[in-house]
Parts: sequence; C-alpha cells; structure tokens
Amino acid sequence: MEIISVYKCLCDEQRLRILNLLKAGPLCVCHLMEILETDQVKISKQLKYMKDHGLVVGRARRSG
Repeated sequence: MEIISVYKCLCDEQRLRILNLLKAGPLCVCHLMEILETDQVKISKQLKYMKDHGLVVGRARRSG
C-alpha cells in the first residue's frame, strides 16, 4: 500500500472514528451505525473504502 493512500484514508473524520472504535475489537455495521448515529449506507461505504485500501478486513457473519 502506498503511504499516500493511507493518508487519504486517515484524513476523513468518520473513518478515523471507525478505526478508533475497531481498535477494541470487531464490531458489526449495526453497532457502528448506532455509535456514530449514521445510516448503514454511509458506514458500509466507509468500510469498503478502508478495506479497498488495506486498513480493515471484513469477516462474514456467523449464521445460527
């Protein structure tokens, strides 16, 4: 990953807040929505952006 990509990811306040929340452990989108008081689409777009740039990894939901 290029350093410029990392800086671009980190220059957004919402992405920084998400990364800070994820330091403590994995959270689902619904928890991030509640904490950040925003909708699912915005959270998912931010997570996709960070995933595409190598800052986060996704994990499939467990069924059951």
